[in-house]
Amino acid sequence: MSRFAQVATGVAGGAIAWTLTEYAVHRWLLHGPFGQRSERGGLVGRIPIGGIHRNHHRDPNWSVVWGRAAGHLAMAATGAAGTRVALAIAPRLPTVLTVAAGATWSAGYSTYDIVHHHLHHRAPRTRLGVHMRQRHFRHHFAGARTNLGVTTGIWDRLFGTEADPRPVRLPAATAPWWLDALGDEFSTRAQSRHAA
Repeated sequence: MSRFAQVATGVAGGAIAWTLTEYAVHRWLLHGPFGQRSERGGLVGRIPIGGIHRNHHRDPNWSVVWGRAAGHLAMAATGAAGTRVALAIAPRLPTVLTVAAGATWSAGYSTYDIVHHHLHHRAPRTRLGVHMRQRHFRHHFAGARTNLGVTTGIWDRLFGTEADPRPVRLPAATAPWWLDALGDEFSTRAQSRHAA
């Protein structure tokens, strides 16, 4: 395999691994059995990510800079450690492929964090931006156990957690000023005119 093919394979593998990690952590850790226990002071509630995630769901505009910065550093360290472990366990793996996969996985977290921040704090400028905000706002305001992928909806479709496209009511206090850009099924009114 050429060096270019190794890098391309590593990048593709790292991207797929990141999006699956993002989905799995969000579904099974933060909104699954461990996350449920955190609301009662259990496992996830004792680590910073549990509290940060809980606060974010209480107020979707809430963000903490130190938590975001710590996440970037932690994921970079995890990607580097994972690369070392993979090379130790399977020394025949091409180093270039493995490093590319680890670096892409780490960059996946940074991409997720930036995209997620923009979904809440920036007006959409493209159709894709509108679509991503519609998906994510359904997660926040129509069902926290749906639309668990932020950077992609592939895993939601594969695992059956894609939200139904029904009208969504946002609390006026947390609704962004650009809410109208998401279409008339998103409102601060008690019921959208499209409600069944």
